[in-house]
Amino acid sequence: MTKRVGVACLVLLLTASAAVSLMAQSPPLSPRNANYTMDVKLDPAKRMVYGKEILEWRNITQQTTDELQFHLYYNAWRNDKSSFLRSVRYGVRRWADYRDNEWAYCDV
Repeated sequence: MTKRVGVACLVLLLTASAAVSLMAQSPPLSPRNANYTMDVKLDPAKRMVYGKEILEWRNITQQTTDELQFHLYYNAWRNDKSSFLRSVRYGVRRWADYRDNEWAYCDV
């Protein structure tokens, strides 16, 4: 009899904790219409990163589109003319503070 009560209490506890966990999850802040799968390999000896990405995108609007825009944020450090660095040019770091080996970019 005591064993049955213990098992029943354990089942009740697990069920209650699962319910609380489900209630604690908040809905996403934006629709989930894109999925990114990346395969990346680092070659430290050559100081290179090799990668492949698969992007799946679903149009969740009623309008057709004839263009997709991709942002290669790694190109933010290509030079002082990148969109990112132009937007933060009045920040803490100045262009003169960047050494030649700190600039980086990727060609696609």
